[in-house]
Amino acid sequence: MSGDHRKITVAAVQTPPASTDIQKNVERMLHYTEEAAQKGARIVGFCELGTTPYMCYIHNSSFFDWAQKIPGPITEAFGEKAKELGIYIVLTMYEKGELEGEYYNSAVLIGPGGKIIEGERHDGAKAKCYRKVHIPIVVEESDDPKAYHPGRLRIDEKYYFKPGPGFVVFRLPEVTLGILICYDKRFSEAWRILTLMGAEVIFYPLSTFAGWKAQTGTFELRTYAINHGLFIVCANRSGKERLGNEEREFAGDSSIIAPDGEILAQASDQTKPEVLVAEIDLEEVKKERLRFPILRDRRPELYGLLTKI
Repeated sequence: MSGDHRKITVAAVQTPPASTDIQKNVERMLHYTEEAAQKGARIVGFCELGTTPYMCYIHNSSFFDWAQKIPGPITEAFGEKAKELGIYIVLTMYEKGELEGEYYNSAVLIGPGGKIIEGERHDGAKAKCYRKVHIPIVVEESDDPKAYHPGRLRIDEKYYFKPGPGFVVFRLPEVTLGILICYDKRFSEAWRILTLMGAEVIFYPLSTFAGWKAQTGTFELRTYAINHGLFIVCANRSGKERLGNEEREFAGDSSIIAPDGEILAQASDQTKPEVLVAEIDLEEVKKERLRFPILRDRRPELYGLLTKI
């Protein structure tokens, strides 16, 4: 990346339903990493909890056994692949924390040298990964006409995950990169904080079910891209995933979006895996933030209510 343009190719991997065999999931993700690199990707991102099924609609303590340490065998496997291909990987996984009983929904950035790249947290602390900050629980009420299955537990991530300690950016030679995970999307403050920390691209892994609400996903992301003048690389899970007697269908609809809201790449089929690739010009971030100078015109001295209620 030289001259007036800072171009880099990014990839969003829309994965198929995951297996309860974690090693099989890892091997499949490594295969998709190779496919993305063959298409020219310099940074490759996966869906939320890429190494495991999305288990958060079932309470089953045996699923805690899927969690692994960072660093650990999974990050080592992806480190070898990143070094072989000379790329960055945004690896999503179920993380076993430092303390017994501590678990996170995490994304770790692995560099072309094969090592984990530390990020910078919003409070200045170093971070070995991003840990999802907003942890949802949703029960579908019987009087909700839009409920998928009235009265049934839809999501309980609080059973499996501890909230992360804060927002993180990764300052690479090529780009300043932020990460948000799934439910984080609903909080505008998260996008603005990463923007203020210098993020030019936000990788956004998620595991969103198919259904009426999922159809708003790309629309929302285009709005966030415009409102903050940055690129968004969104990777979702696809197809029907079964755990025991339960089955959930995922929305797919992965995409790569420019700062002006243009969709640079979008999955062609929500039921199938796909590797989306797009070349992005980071000078577009500067251009959009000059065209709509939100960082010049914002009035933080008037926003104190956000931290008081």
